[in-house]
Amino acid sequence: MLSHKVYNHFRLSATVGPKFHGLPKIHHPDVPLRPIVASQGSPTYNLAKYLAEILKPLVGKSEHHVVNSKEFITKIEQTKLDEDEILLRVDVVSLFTNVPVDEACNIAKERVLLDNTLHLRTTLSPENIYDLLKLCLTTTCSQWREKFYQQTHGAPMGSPLSPVIANLFMGELEKKALATLMLKPGFWFRYVDDILSSWAMV
Repeated sequence: MLSHKVYNHFRLSATVGPKFHGLPKIHHPDVPLRPIVASQGSPTYNLAKYLAEILKPLVGKSEHHVVNSKEFITKIEQTKLDEDEILLRVDVVSLFTNVPVDEACNIAKERVLLDNTLHLRTTLSPENIYDLLKLCLTTTCSQWREKFYQQTHGAPMGSPLSPVIANLFMGELEKKALATLMLKPGFWFRYVDDILSSWAMV
């Protein structure tokens, strides 16, 4: 159950549709646009923000997770490359739109089921959280000029929930991938979907 104050915070009486626009990637050839959806004030924005705060403490439970650039610098300064090692940097193309929503919601539910501090952040049950996650992550309409469009794949761009759910998914994917590798990296650092690792040349 939610308190009346929290419920009224989610039950908006006046909302606006998310607006779609683009930001130029001036560091890329041909200056492509980065798609951006401004969703503040939309029907699910406050709920998505609330769910993101519930899930944030569950992110970064891996030795490979990097919180910010300061921590990354500290890790790099403490790391040495052997002569037979090379650096490899990879990232995910269009991360949010490539996150499998059903799988990501299942991962989130598994994490909250195991979280013994959940009751300190919300009165929602893991089942409630799962249902609300599905609602927010499948509400993907946005407006471009005079028309509305629906994002058909992945987590919604512009939602405050998407970075958290993408991070949880990447953490689980990373864990499974590293567990199946026969050749292990010398180190593996990940900030959301940006990965820097070292590998011995065979």
